[in-house]
Amino acid sequence: MKRKFLCVLGLCFLIVGQVILAKGQEFVFAQKPIDYAHWFLLVGAILMFSFSSVFPKNTFHFIGTLITIIGITAFIGMCTIDFILWSFKTEESRTEFLSLLFNTPSISLPFIIVGPSFLYIGLTIQSLNYFRTNFPGFILTVSGTIIIGIGQLITHQRIIVVFGHVIFAFGLVLLLYLKPKKNYKN
Repeated sequence: MKRKFLCVLGLCFLIVGQVILAKGQEFVFAQKPIDYAHWFLLVGAILMFSFSSVFPKNTFHFIGTLITIIGITAFIGMCTIDFILWSFKTEESRTEFLSLLFNTPSISLPFIIVGPSFLYIGLTIQSLNYFRTNFPGFILTVSGTIIIGIGQLITHQRIIVVFGHVIFAFGLVLLLYLKPKKNYKN
């Protein structure tokens, strides 16, 4: 399989996972036989590592890849927590579990609140390579990351998060497939 295809597949998995989450908590907890939303997110996040093999190798790549790996690790932790949460049968048990998690900053900060955002930040840093040669892809990637952050951390609106993922994905796909401009001045 080509690496670019794995990148696009990962982006599609992230979007599908976010669309399922946008249907609401009740829908997510009612999924059978497995928690499809978080499986899509988990596989999508892992496939994001493919971007490290297709982007140019330089300082942005090195720093962005390290941050992306931190984000992928946090995504794995977040999905694991969500799988456990999904397994609880009552709202009361879920609430108790979430209360425990959010009262434990050593778990909630790296795996729920802050950590997963490093995936998007790392890929956005890697997209800095294209600032001059593929501005549309770069600006869409940055915009998508900002929109995802606004949806997740400020408005808590899943539809904004889904929209941000679509913009983010479209930007990264442009970075992968749009021919870069060669004639620019340093």
